[in-house]
Formats: sequence, structure tokens, C-alpha cells
Amino acid sequence: MFLLTLCTSNVTVLTHATRCSGNQQSRCPGNSKTVNIIETKDGPPQVRDNPPASPKTQWSKVYDRRKRRIRGLWKRGGRFYAQLNVPDPKTGRPTPRRISLPLAKSEVEALTARNALIAERDGGTLVLTPRSRKTFTEVAGEYFTSIQSMEDGKSATTIRAELAKMNILKAAFGPLQLSAIREGEVMAFMERRQNGTFKFNGKTGAKVTGGTLSLDIMVLRNVLRFAKRMGYIIRLPVWDLPRLDTTPAPRAHIPTWAEIETLCACAIEHCRNGQQLSDYVKFMCLAGSRRSETLMLQWSDVNFDATDPVTGEPIPNILFPARRCAGREGRMTKSLKPKHVMMYPLLLAHVKDMATRRMPGSPHLFPSPLQPDRIQTVRCLVQSLKLARKKAGMPWFNGFHLCRHYNGTWMAKSGVTAKAGAEALGHHDGGKLYSTLYSHSDLSWKMQESKKLTKPI
Repeated sequence: MFLLTLCTSNVTVLTHATRCSGNQQSRCPGNSKTVNIIETKDGPPQVRDNPPASPKTQWSKVYDRRKRRIRGLWKRGGRFYAQLNVPDPKTGRPTPRRISLPLAKSEVEALTARNALIAERDGGTLVLTPRSRKTFTEVAGEYFTSIQSMEDGKSATTIRAELAKMNILKAAFGPLQLSAIREGEVMAFMERRQNGTFKFNGKTGAKVTGGTLSLDIMVLRNVLRFAKRMGYIIRLPVWDLPRLDTTPAPRAHIPTWAEIETLCACAIEHCRNGQQLSDYVKFMCLAGSRRSETLMLQWSDVNFDATDPVTGEPIPNILFPARRCAGREGRMTKSLKPKHVMMYPLLLAHVKDMATRRMPGSPHLFPSPLQPDRIQTVRCLVQSLKLARKKAGMPWFNGFHLCRHYNGTWMAKSGVTAKAGAEALGHHDGGKLYSTLYSHSDLSWKMQESKKLTKPI
């Protein structure tokens, strides 16, 4: 094989007695540079320059003013590093690690910072970032595997929503290691999302509101919290982000009972399953239950003959169990806690009226017309609701959750206490959400409440 020595003045070809394999290097004395000779099978050897090592990637020792070596200090890329023997978090054995000293600008400051790290290590208070080279995409996959394996964890709808957000986050932070995700990168992502310059799947997305961006950051925090629990990182880089200015959504129009009667009458007249839709809407308005837990109710959950064990007073109620069957799809209440709804006269009369139309052989309050052993699908009821509200001239009735708002507002205006209202709605915050979200107070109600102030104390 030939060895080629390239000088600035001329080129000399030398022959070698022995044959070598792989890459070989030869240096010419004087004004010369190193080249690589790469042997090929089909042609002559290729000559490539070997560039010198960059000072940004090369470790260099640190010396004092008297040209003496300062042990334990290194420098790379203009930054000082302290080398310490710290216990490995897995084995507990002392392992040398080089710790960045970003605040040190001179040898004296670097030595002072290293001595402080030694004191923290000896005192047991030194916390270092784990040596994890996992990327954001890898940790996101582990996070979703974890939440999907939890039986009493997040619902399937929540997991699908987080997965949609995660695809956006992977486009921004996917190839980055966890240690490279800093507050600056997150702020740049937020700015691109708000300005409409963020590219996803090769397309530039539209501008997003502060509420949508808050959901993105919430999912990002969930993944990073999981990484912290797994020991991949020490601190969350998105903990101190500025609060986003979100414009509150306009208050929904709360229907009156006359408008609900009109909607139900149009449903009975124009929809194939109009009677079932009418019973469903009125039940949710009177009971204040959620959409899914209402559909999963069975007649065995309705107790018309319940009495108080102490006074013997009749207390007819409806039990909403925590779950109907095992698995994530069997969860019934949102909080996975059972709740009782007292059947006051209006609700009791409506449920008894529904019992007169009970489908024979079906245990459900709202069964499927074609398969009595199964519940009615939400999609079928939604399609019927769209037709009914169009016929009734009520386009603002945008979903069944509005019935829950009606019930909360009705209880608040009727003087029901926050604790009782929260328990009826299935909240477990002592009435905070009931007082702020479901109490849609209008000016007329505020005026009526202010008229109670007649005599000063």
C-alpha cells in the first residue's frame, strides 16, 4: 500500500514494505498537515484532509499564574468544569464527573466554585443532573405506556387528546435530549405557536390562543414530571414560565324550562328517537348528571322506596356507581367515587314517567332501540339533537353539557348551599367550582340579591 505525504512545496510518493489496513496517517516535517489515506477496493487510495480538533470540543488543563497545574479543573469552549468523585446513583461507588461552572469567569472563581461543590458533596446536599441521553420522543413513549397501563388512570378520551398534543411537541422537541430542553427553547416554541410560524407535518399552522397553548405546556409538563419521577432529570425546565393571558370564554346562554320544553317537543315531532332524546335532556337538566354517566344508568340504580333509617322519611334517590365494570371503559363517574342524587318531586315525577315507557327486558334507562341489552350511543343522540335544535330555532344549544349548566344555575338561584350543590353535581372541592363555574349570575339575579340588604348591621 502507498503512503502519501503532502507538503506545501511538493508531493512525494513513498512506498511501504508492509501492507496495512484501514486509515493511515503521515505527517511531513516543517510546514505540513496531516492527511488520511483510505484504501478502496475498486480504485486507487483516496486522500482526505484530517482537520484539526476544534477548541470548543477539546478539553484543556487549567494553570495558575505561575504555570502550575490546578488539579480538578478543566476548561472547554471557554467554560470551566470541576472534576469530582461523586457517588453513582445506581451503584453508590465514587465516579469521576465533570460539572459545569457557568458563573466562573476566572481561575480563582472556578477554584472557589469547585471547593463549594466539594463541601456540598461531603455534606450530602449535592444534587447533580443524571446522565441520561434519552430524547423527548423516547420519554414520551414511556409516559404514554405508563398512563395506558393504569386501570384507574386517565380516561381514553383524555389519552387521545394528550396524544394529539404530543405529536405537536415531538415536532418541536422530539430529537432533543431532556438535558437540552431549556426554558429558552420552550419560550421559542410558544412564540412560534402564537405567531403562526410553527411547522407541523411540513405545514405552517395557524395562530393559536393562549388557552390552546396552555394545554400544550400542560402536556409537556406531564412528560417532564414523569421523567423526573423516573430519575432522568432533577428539575423541571418549564416550571417558571410566565402565565399566559387567556381570554375567558363567553358565558353560555342558559335555557329556560320553556325553551327546554320547546326543544323536546320538536325532538318528539321530527326525530326518530325523539321521545328518548326528550327524556334524556330533561333527566340531565333535572339531575345535573354528566353525559356518559347518565347513559350508563340502570333501573337497579333507581330506588323509589328508600327511607331514612332514623326518621323513616322517604328519600327516593338515584345511585351513580363509581364504575359499571372492570377496565377503563367501565368507569362511570369522573372522580371514581359513587354519588347519590335525591329525587325531589320534579325529578321523581319525570323518572316515574320514564318507567311507564321502559323497554321490556332491558336493564338500562336509555337502551339502544335495536339492542336492548346495550346502551344508546352518544352519536345517535347528538345527531337527533342537531335536527331538533334546528327545528326549534335554537342554534345556541350546542351540547348536552348545557343541561348540566342549567341544573347548576337553577340550584344556585334557588338558594341551594354550595356544599349541597357540589355534592349533587359530583364535585369534591367543597363547592368552589360550583360557585364560580356553574353559577351563571346575571344582572337581574344580582339585583334581586342586592335588595336583601335592607337594614344595616
